[in-house]
Amino acid sequence: MNRKFSPVRATSWMKRAQMALTGAALLLAAQAVLVKPVSAALITYNANSAFSAMEAGSVPGTNPFLPFSVGYANEALSLPGSFVAFTAAEHTNSFLGNSNVQGYFVNNNAVVPAVVVNTANTSQNIHASIEALDPGQILLHPGGIGGNAFTPPIYGAVIRFTTPTAGVYTISGDWESLHSGATLNQILRNGTSLFSDAAADINFNLTDVALNAGDYVDFVVRSNNGDIGSDSTGLRATLSTNIPEPGSLALLGLGLAGLGFCRRKQT
Repeated sequence: MNRKFSPVRATSWMKRAQMALTGAALLLAAQAVLVKPVSAALITYNANSAFSAMEAGSVPGTNPFLPFSVGYANEALSLPGSFVAFTAAEHTNSFLGNSNVQGYFVNNNAVVPAVVVNTANTSQNIHASIEALDPGQILLHPGGIGGNAFTPPIYGAVIRFTTPTAGVYTISGDWESLHSGATLNQILRNGTSLFSDAAADINFNLTDVALNAGDYVDFVVRSNNGDIGSDSTGLRATLSTNIPEPGSLALLGLGLAGLGFCRRKQT
């Protein structure tokens, strides 16, 4: 017996066919995600390059120069809350008479605490007893912020990284003693130690450091029990992480949608 054509039945069949095709496409996308890893772009934040670029820019003396900022912190108190950013009034275009070394210092009898950078492409001397700064190298020196820098409380010199994007980071670089004094050099995540060493010259390579957006990583040069004599210390520091690329995120979302669609059909 021949059935009569039914527009309602035909429309229903077409909808089922469209859903099947959509499900198949989404399932293929889901399988692609499971087989192909999400690609990511390496993002690197270099403290030395960022500091030098700020000083060479149209507005030198900008602090913070995101994601970095420079300042000092009372050694008797805990970071991150004790951090005090240098002000524009504490900026110099010529540290100890060298116009290639720029940054910040407290204007007292020892011009410390100080955080400055060699902006030149060549090594620079700032004092006969201090080793020359390499190109791009940052100098940190602790000290008291009163008229007499040797009078407590003593403040450690700090360069701070404020995490712009959550991720798992690698923090690498080196500390270098530029003078004869002893210091404690630290790397802190929200006040918790990731690295602490009193060695004169040492490299660091910290891997798998989980950071949330807004977390602080502080590079700190502290005095040796309040003795700030000859504490000039050099720093090179880079923070890097892999950020998923937008196209990969879109593919991941499509794949997850496909898995969800297939599960709904099964139920």
